[in-house]
This record gives sequence, C-alpha cells and structure tokens, in this order.
Amino acid sequence: IPRPPNAFIVFRSCLWSNEDFRSLESDHRNVSRIAGERWRNLSDDEKEPFVQMAKEAKALHAKMYPNYKYSPSHRTIGGPKRK
Repeated sequence: IPRPPNAFIVFRSCLWSNEDFRSLESDHRNVSRIAGERWRNLSDDEKEPFVQMAKEAKALHAKMYPNYKYSPSHRTIGGPKRK
C-alpha cells in the first residue's frame, strides 16, 4: 500500500505535470533538486493549496485503507544497501 503524498510531493507532481518544465529537465534527480529549491522559496500562503491537496489525499487514503498504519521496514545489520 503506497503512503499518501505530503504537501511537497503534491507540489513536485504539479511541477512535473507542467509540460514546459518537463521539456527543460528530464532527470528526476535534478527535478527533485529544483522542486526543493522552489518549495523552500514559497511563502506559507503559496504552499497552502498544496497542503490542502495533501490533506484531501490523506483523507481519501484513509477511506480507501481504513486499517493502514505506516510501518517502515528496517534493514538488518549487514543487509543489502542502496547504491
């Protein structure tokens, strides 16, 4: 079960859905860096629509998965690491 998106993830998705932006940058690592910079430069009022969309997504997620509880899996010591 996927986690519901937070406000930044909603913002990044909106940024990525913009065709003009997509034509400028296709490397998702750079897209995330740019999105992070833009997010940090937004005022609280500018962030508010994304916060509201995240709350709506969280409410919908709770309705779809009423017994969902986030429980991250922990790697064992010496287990596989990300590269």
